[in-house]
Amino acid sequence: MPRDADARKSAILAAVAEVIVEIGFTAMTVADVARRAGVSTALVHYHFSSKSDLIRAAISVAGEEERSSREAIAARDASAQDRIAEMLIGSLPEGPDDPTWLLWIETWGEIRRLPEVRRLMEDLDRHELESISALIVSGRANGEFALRGPGGHGAATRGAPRRSCRPADVVQRHRRGGRGAPVAQRDVAQPRVALGRSVLSRCRLRRR
Repeated sequence: MPRDADARKSAILAAVAEVIVEIGFTAMTVADVARRAGVSTALVHYHFSSKSDLIRAAISVAGEEERSSREAIAARDASAQDRIAEMLIGSLPEGPDDPTWLLWIETWGEIRRLPEVRRLMEDLDRHELESISALIVSGRANGEFALRGPGGHGAATRGAPRRSCRPADVVQRHRRGGRGAPVAQRDVAQPRVALGRSVLSRCRLRRR
């Protein structure tokens, strides 16, 4: 694809994200996107077959940017704790008008009606979990982290059963809210950074 075609396609996808944040998924039309990108609706349809295709492509691009950012952080020559902190901070909004944050809020509010977008967001969450989990494992292996309590478990409340602190188990409990209710039935707009915080706080990681 020629460079100018790539540039137009990128402009269209950037416009999709802006329009979603401004007026939402439902109200957005292909004509809105074309006006924002400064192109014709025919050109939008040339690159994308439908509104759903537009949305899926825009969310996919935004997700790839997040993946790349996390992978760059994970590869840095720094302590596991510092990299986890940087990863979590990077998931926080820079302010009330942070476009990426607003895009994710809008997206989480629509995933029950858009199964393709739901799968994209689940894949993005899985990547975040795997990235944080890998740093926790690395920190434990090099002696940077230790888990409080006997046998590698968090200290149990008196009379309550012990719960695993393996990252995958912690995340599963987090997604069920600790009460067996799926997150989707409670608050699908919940910021994803809470997932990483749950892994850290529920396992009660501490520096040696």
